[in-house]
Amino acid sequence: MSTQPTQLARPLLPGGRSGRLLTASNLVFTLGSGMYLTAGVLYFTEAARLPAGQVGFGLAGLVPLVLGIVVGHLASPGRRYHSPSGTPLAGPAPLHASWKL
Repeated sequence: MSTQPTQLARPLLPGGRSGRLLTASNLVFTLGSGMYLTAGVLYFTEAARLPAGQVGFGLAGLVPLVLGIVVGHLASPGRRYHSPSGTPLAGPAPLHASWKL
């Protein structure tokens, strides 16, 4: 007795059209990100001749983290950020002096 691939995948997919659409878009995003990072590493190490440590730091290290914070602040210019104690923050939360870890 053979089972169809759709029967095996059915418990993994959410019900409803919007859930399946979100699952499909997440799959496309994940595959695209993986291909981008793989191609980026190959390009920077082989064509641009950068050391692997520099490439790793640039693609998956501190640089994307800081850029994500900056782009997040640019995307919501009127929003005010607060520390866990409720103190308003002027800059990115992890980099501000009143941030308590």
